[in-house]
Amino acid sequence: RVPGAVGLPLPGVSVRIADDSELLVRGDNVFKEYWGREAATAEAFTPDGWFRTGDSADVLTVAAEDGNGSSSADANNGANGASTAEYYRILGRTSVDIIK
Repeated sequence: RVPGAVGLPLPGVSVRIADDSELLVRGDNVFKEYWGREAATAEAFTPDGWFRTGDSADVLTVAAEDGNGSSSADANNGANGASTAEYYRILGRTSVDIIK
């Protein structure tokens, strides 16, 4: 766990941050469209298929834990080659649509 972060993406979920800081997701578990609402679907997805969550986010890169509570950076004294993980932090909403 990382204080202030929502964690790592679930297996099969891809996440990226758009240029405007919006959190984008895609994966087999993300719905494909709003049924019968083509305009809403086009607005909710990027042209290359990423779902626009409406959340503003950033990435925290932290040293990965070794399973014993210490980070690999501690074990390597911060040396090159220490493994890291990217955690996502929600900063707020980019959309006023709270249903999304």
